[in-house]
Amino acid sequence: MANLIIHRQHSHGLCDGFTTILFYAREMQKLAEEVQSYSREHRIELGNIEWKVFSDNWPNIFIRNSEQIRNSHVLFLASFHNPQTIFEQISLLYHLPKYLCRSLKVLLPYFPTGTMERIQTPGEIATAYSLAQMLSSIPLTRTGPCEVVIFDIHALQNQFYFSSNIIVRLESTVELLLDELNNRKNQNEKFAMAFPDDGAHKRFAHMFEENKYPIVVCSKIREGDKRITTIKEGNPSGYHCIIIDDLVQSGGTLMECA
Repeated sequence: MANLIIHRQHSHGLCDGFTTILFYAREMQKLAEEVQSYSREHRIELGNIEWKVFSDNWPNIFIRNSEQIRNSHVLFLASFHNPQTIFEQISLLYHLPKYLCRSLKVLLPYFPTGTMERIQTPGEIATAYSLAQMLSSIPLTRTGPCEVVIFDIHALQNQFYFSSNIIVRLESTVELLLDELNNRKNQNEKFAMAFPDDGAHKRFAHMFEENKYPIVVCSKIREGDKRITTIKEGNPSGYHCIIIDDLVQSGGTLMECA
């Protein structure tokens, strides 16, 4: 992940002589430090944010040395793993452009509202749309709109929930997996890609078929009063199987597939 972020930094114009500052959610400190360690030609500086709360548990956020933001490229490594942390991070993102950063790029490894992307029954709330609108309200920077980079979003059409006030770029970490698989292939190890359901197969299978990896697709079938997971397509015999899913909550589906 750190290598991929650094590669994107060089390929999208952040190495122009201006300082680059990487801020991060408290849960992402280790990854942020790893990203900094990979920066060579254009050194990334780590920003310092105090994530505190008041006695009533509402956020108390403070950016140390905020004057350094002026005329700097700002990266923010987000972690939207629960609603409370989303609120405090959105609050920060709304204020960073006001400190006159040159550009703002939000790196979002996980877009969390994949279970509610559309309304199928009257009364349901598409929270994916709500979160997209919140991110779309990030103010403009000195050089233009904020760029939000989302890795492996559950459904590609979610990008159309965002307004034109920001730039949304969808990326995938699959290429990192493919690089690792190619290295292992040179060691005569055989791999197959296993998908727990049709949704995951439809979302990601084409990325692996291009590289001629065998595909295994699982499906749930009813057996009496139970629903069990069985192999619908492909044969895993003789292969190291890597399970690829498009959305993981409790991990139960992955365990059944395994």
